[in-house]
Amino acid sequence: MLHGLGTAEDCGLRGSLGPLPRRRVVGWRTGSSGERRGRSPNHGGSTWMALQHTDLHQPPGSPVYVGPRHDHVVSVVMVQYNGSEVVQTHLPPGAIAAPSRTDAVTWIHLDGLHDVELVSRVGDAFSLHHLAVEDIVTVDTRAKSETYDGVVVVNAKRLRVPVPGVGDIIEHHITLVLGRRWVLSFAEVPEPIFASVRSRLAAGLGRIREMDADYLSHALLGAIVDEWRGEVERL
Repeated sequence: MLHGLGTAEDCGLRGSLGPLPRRRVVGWRTGSSGERRGRSPNHGGSTWMALQHTDLHQPPGSPVYVGPRHDHVVSVVMVQYNGSEVVQTHLPPGAIAAPSRTDAVTWIHLDGLHDVELVSRVGDAFSLHHLAVEDIVTVDTRAKSETYDGVVVVNAKRLRVPVPGVGDIIEHHITLVLGRRWVLSFAEVPEPIFASVRSRLAAGLGRIREMDADYLSHALLGAIVDEWRGEVERL
């Protein structure tokens, strides 16, 4: 379903990558805004532990956010489009539901993984597998793709280089979920990484508005890869 998925090697989707620990944040330190900054796991200094603000009394199987502390208000934006129109809507939590339109592709984007309740609400609305929801909020999960009940889940990483040659590389987690006529994207922090895709949809550039959800997912994944390439060129 994901055309050209092989290009995702640029953003870490390679089988040679070993799995990262799922319930701890080791080898990362956080900056003033809460982002993870890479360093050697054996490097000295303090390590910010995500579990210090986790509710350990949650029922077994509940998704747990494992990552830096963020306090921004999470937004959920829905874009529905077809060959003749594009409609964008900001969704309040109570309005999150599986799309009722059959004549349009639906894209829902959420920009804060620390709000586990809201992430879970989206997962429930689209009947996502509990392991998929767990991977969405576990920001130190390795980059990978999985298929659950016909739904494709791609966990990827964004890398940012603040100033070439100065400071540490910043990593953020991002997940794409591809269904039959819909795509979900979950970002750790608000960033305009998909601005180019939104512009193409709004302007009707190329074939994107005439194509199905798998074409949209490819465009979103391509935006992640393009950002990687741009950051690597700055090194």
